[in-house]
Amino acid sequence: MGFQSPNHTQTPNDFFEMISDMTDVELRVTLATIRNTLGYHKKRFRLSLSKMQKMTGLSKQGVLNGAELAEKRGTIKREQDGGVTIWVVNTVDQSVNTVDQTGQHSRPPSKKESNKRKVGENPTSIIKATYIKLLGYKPDDWAQGEAKAAKTIGAKWTPEQLSTAYLYYKSQSFWSDKRLRLRNLKDLLPEYFKNGAKHAHATNGTTKRDDDHAKRIEKAIASRSY
Repeated sequence: MGFQSPNHTQTPNDFFEMISDMTDVELRVTLATIRNTLGYHKKRFRLSLSKMQKMTGLSKQGVLNGAELAEKRGTIKREQDGGVTIWVVNTVDQSVNTVDQTGQHSRPPSKKESNKRKVGENPTSIIKATYIKLLGYKPDDWAQGEAKAAKTIGAKWTPEQLSTAYLYYKSQSFWSDKRLRLRNLKDLLPEYFKNGAKHAHATNGTTKRDDDHAKRIEKAIASRSY
């Protein structure tokens, strides 16, 4: 029995160059993650460990081993949210790289830039939509303070700036496996752009300035309660 009529699941070309070097468990977990993220035009999805077992045909330990190998390779990562695993596919966003390299969004928007927003657009809704796109899924419910945070962010920052800061902090050790909420970003955005951090996305590396900046922010965040 052959395949049904071909449809479409986006898959990175360099994935196929990695297959020969992957174990069976890593390959299955990676394919399942790609199918449920890029296959639905998103970067992350929520799935319990038991459902990932069913999807891949692996045992619980097989899924854990495959996920660990894929994370070491840098192709996927996992986050925890309320006891449910969020599976994330790692890709390099070329549009973000361009922004990072030119520094076009390393400052608050000018009055002229702010006026470019279409008449009738609700900044709060735009920020929420951007945040959902960054998460890769729509939260089951908005935590207390999220709507207010979205309104505050929308009044001061562009969606592009929100995305740039979000991706920067998610690349740092403190936030890599934690849910970065809008109320967190409301406090982090001013600090991020004030310090003018040079982002690591363009080179997949960090500078000493990045590391020092991240440590200062992590120390400040650790003393807060969210």
